[in-house]
Amino acid sequence: QAFYFFCVCVAGVGPVQGMSDDFSEPLQLNPCDSFLSTPYYLGKLATAAAQCSDSCPTSSFPDNAKACHPCAVGCATCGADGICTDCLVFHASYQGQCVFVFAVGFVIVVAVALAMFSAGVMRFMCLSLTSPRNAKVLKEALEHRRRTKVRDFSLAGNPVYDFDETNPRRQNIAGVAYMLYFRYIAFLAAFFVLILLGLGALRYLPHVLDDAKMEVGTVSVLGSVYGLCLLATLRWVWTQHVVAKEDVEDDPHMRNFAVVAEGFPKSARSCHEVKAFFETVLGFDVEGVSVAYDFQEEEDFVVDRIDRVIEKADGHLGVYPVELSGLESHVGDNQDGYVLDCLLNSGYAFVVFSREEDREFCLRRFADIGKHVSKRVSETYDSSDTSEDDIDNGAAQGLQDADGRSRSVLFRGKFPIKVGPAPEACGVLWRNFAVEPPARIPRIGLAVAACLVLIVIIGAVLLSPGILFQMSYKNTPNPGRTEFLLYLLEQTVSCWAVALSNRAIIALFRAAVAGAGFLQRVNEEVVCLCCSAFAVSLNCVAHIVVGCLVAEAEDTVVTISLTVKNLFHTLCAHLVVSEGERIGMPLWTYWTAHFAVRQTKYMSVREAEPALAAEEMDLMVRYVDLWLLCGLVCALVSLDPTSLYSLTAVVLALCYGISIYLLDKLRFLRQVAQVYKTSSKLDVAHNYLSFGPVSILFVAVLYRAPVKVPDSPGMIILMALAHWLACCIIMRGIQQCTVPARELTDVPYIEVASLQAYNYFNTNPVHVLRTLHFPSIVVPPIYPLAPGKEYLQGGQFSDYDDPHRLRETLMLLIRSPLKSTGMQPPR
Repeated sequence: QAFYFFCVCVAGVGPVQGMSDDFSEPLQLNPCDSFLSTPYYLGKLATAAAQCSDSCPTSSFPDNAKACHPCAVGCATCGADGICTDCLVFHASYQGQCVFVFAVGFVIVVAVALAMFSAGVMRFMCLSLTSPRNAKVLKEALEHRRRTKVRDFSLAGNPVYDFDETNPRRQNIAGVAYMLYFRYIAFLAAFFVLILLGLGALRYLPHVLDDAKMEVGTVSVLGSVYGLCLLATLRWVWTQHVVAKEDVEDDPHMRNFAVVAEGFPKSARSCHEVKAFFETVLGFDVEGVSVAYDFQEEEDFVVDRIDRVIEKADGHLGVYPVELSGLESHVGDNQDGYVLDCLLNSGYAFVVFSREEDREFCLRRFADIGKHVSKRVSETYDSSDTSEDDIDNGAAQGLQDADGRSRSVLFRGKFPIKVGPAPEACGVLWRNFAVEPPARIPRIGLAVAACLVLIVIIGAVLLSPGILFQMSYKNTPNPGRTEFLLYLLEQTVSCWAVALSNRAIIALFRAAVAGAGFLQRVNEEVVCLCCSAFAVSLNCVAHIVVGCLVAEAEDTVVTISLTVKNLFHTLCAHLVVSEGERIGMPLWTYWTAHFAVRQTKYMSVREAEPALAAEEMDLMVRYVDLWLLCGLVCALVSLDPTSLYSLTAVVLALCYGISIYLLDKLRFLRQVAQVYKTSSKLDVAHNYLSFGPVSILFVAVLYRAPVKVPDSPGMIILMALAHWLACCIIMRGIQQCTVPARELTDVPYIEVASLQAYNYFNTNPVHVLRTLHFPSIVVPPIYPLAPGKEYLQGGQFSDYDDPHRLRETLMLLIRSPLKSTGMQPPR
């Protein structure tokens, strides 16, 4: 009994208690009549969890012998003649039938959405028949969209990758994160193959075993499936870590030449000063310094100026005619230098070295300095007699009172600097650096609370009455066609509402995490992955859990077959909605922007390019969707491995896994923008979550095995958590065994930088603008990096090999960074 309760709470399957379905035979007498506390007989109800109860449950009425009979479908209470007097919650009586009010509203909303979609498609068709007003700008914007897609910069002309010859599981195209993702899809297909073989063996068992040995045979097959799935998951986790280790050890990365320094005052705006400080402390030259500025209040200004810089460079390089640009528009460039000079240092700076040995020496040197500072501060201040504010305000006083050498290791003689390894430049979120960073935990906690409220409203209030309606349908001996259609409507609406609300939950967490101020993109994605995975899994089972709790209070149960049907329909709706969003939303966005650019006469290329740029491949959402698919499949198999719904779900998941590998490969190589993701943290976080479905299989085998296990929901959940924690401990051991041990190489920074379009300078927008407004030999001017604009970096990233023109354009930007080129504005 408790096993099915666990399946509902954790995996989304199973009734609260076990039951015998053999209650269909009517009895002449009430066998419960002799019990004073439970005189009502429930044997005539298909969803009964016990034969005797203290009252008839919802959707039933007693006869003169106190035997409970089912009311009409959807009816909460009825008279002795079976006539309905009151419908279930959120149900209204209409022409003698109880109709789900939420289903009616849901159908109306869907109909309105389809009407709006049809109107939008008709609008696109009508606009396509009109003459374009801005055909040249549209052509240049579409050319920019082509340049933003994944390309092979190592070949002349920067062509796209060949679809047949490219293996994204083995080739590092835009970062190791994509390799790990495609390897996960391949593993998922193999995982479903193992489960499918086990289900096939179960269906073959009745032909080789008699009834007495069927239970042992079933447990043996399920145990074999669980063992193979666990071994396959562990092996996959090991190979994922090995791939990530090889990427760190063998491939060159920008982070091998950079450190991130923390502790600078707000007034440390100049890269010259920071660079001079490090060269003084270390005793050798550094390649450069990129200060992380706080420009959150001026983000629109910075983004606009970067776009104008790129626009001017494109116009001078002849990427598109100058008359298609917006260079003639007025820009208050006289105050730009003042605004840039007023931007404060957020307290961080990235220091880049010419050699890996210099970086390692810097880490060791500042580690020794940190120990020395801590020792002198502890000698100067007694923590028992001094407040924390006094220590913070004069933490370096002990070093200031010492000799000059000790004071020189402090920035400006009083600010201790902490240094640590830097993340890859492509994963740094420069816009989130702030002098006073936002409170991340309260913001994410508020999002979790809002999500739980949404789940409670949708699952407990709106959709759980649909479960009770389906229970009343199951209790009805001979339901009519109308009752069947209403039953099918409620089941469909419930599952589709869950699938749609899952997309809203993911969007909610994405918005909340984006505003939390994470400094690295991968950390933002990891938090969003964990929160979204927990929320969507809870949302898929919330209405079933509430229905089970209500049924348990009335000595009834949500049957296994009913739960399996709901979960199967939820799985199908999840696949359709997720793929519909992934395919439909980019198409709708593209055609909306396409016709907006086509029909807007005065739109410049600078404004059209971002609107028509290719979208990014969102690995986080993909991981959430596939993890939920795997969990639902394992839940169905754990609940009823002999059901056709379970078998169909596994076959459907297998076909989906194979097709999604090919479709995502096509999207990655031909449709999405080339966004570099070089960290394996997202895959590591997903690896921990991947043991959840295996834990569901473990509990299913454990409670079918001929061993005595405490039959309580709390103990079952505890054992599942214990199994998941044990798997996580094993994975932690795998991580420790595959820690990268990179040997220092003699490859200089300039050589690695020539192979990567991004670095710590061109991805920092304020640093780029300051180098153009305040150029110097110490901090030379550079081009900004933007999707599809890699050719501005020259070398192998340029469509043409003309470094003279690039230098000439850069000098033009230095002399007048945001003014027009002097050409005549378009008429």
